[in-house]
Amino acid sequence: MPQAQARAVLPVVLLGCGGVGRHLLRHIVSCRPLHANQGVAIRVVGVADSSSLLVADDVRASGLDDALLNDLCSAKSAGSPLSSLLARGHCQVFNKPEAMGKVIDAATMLGRTTG
Repeated sequence: MPQAQARAVLPVVLLGCGGVGRHLLRHIVSCRPLHANQGVAIRVVGVADSSSLLVADDVRASGLDDALLNDLCSAKSAGSPLSSLLARGHCQVFNKPEAMGKVIDAATMLGRTTG
């Protein structure tokens, strides 16, 4: 059965990837079929923790893939920094204080393009 075209794309920058943030990421990934049936695509474009920000290479065109999001959850559960995922590719990591500016820039850009 072909997947329905998404009528709405919701870009998300997650601020915090502790227990609740990781649970939210896992829930987003596990509910992809439900979202697709409802014509919604939730695109996680960035995840920040207390010391850094991990973002997709092109936040306007794509988000972080589900395999990377699952690896991110595992890494953070083990106490690893977001920078440990940089070798996966298709993402960038910004550390303090640059991360704060990048979060604000990404949120501003997403607000302009998606309302």
